[in-house]
Amino acid sequence: MKKEELKKLMLTGGRPTGKLHLGHYVGAFEKFIQLQDRHENYFIISDLHMLTTKSEKKNVLSIHENSINMFIDCIGMGIDPEKTAFYLQSNIPELTYLFVLIQNLVTVERIKSTPS
Repeated sequence: MKKEELKKLMLTGGRPTGKLHLGHYVGAFEKFIQLQDRHENYFIISDLHMLTTKSEKKNVLSIHENSINMFIDCIGMGIDPEKTAFYLQSNIPELTYLFVLIQNLVTVERIKSTPS
């Protein structure tokens, strides 16, 4: 495949913590929607990542409903499911395996030295 034939990848997503609002649209989704025709697109619904900050029982019980609503809201905002692959983080066990490997192999000092 020639270099000019390669499409750039674009990944975005969010944690299903509740309803999306105008700030989500202006802050992230608007740009994603504008760029979705020029990239190979992926949208992650980060349900496992949500548990790092919202682990109370009421939040855990709302993950399923919030995940479905996030998907619906994304389509309502203009993200085209024909152009974007949506995926639920917890449905891909390899992501958890990768996390465990990284967690056990990367030191705290190494993490502190990363720019992000």
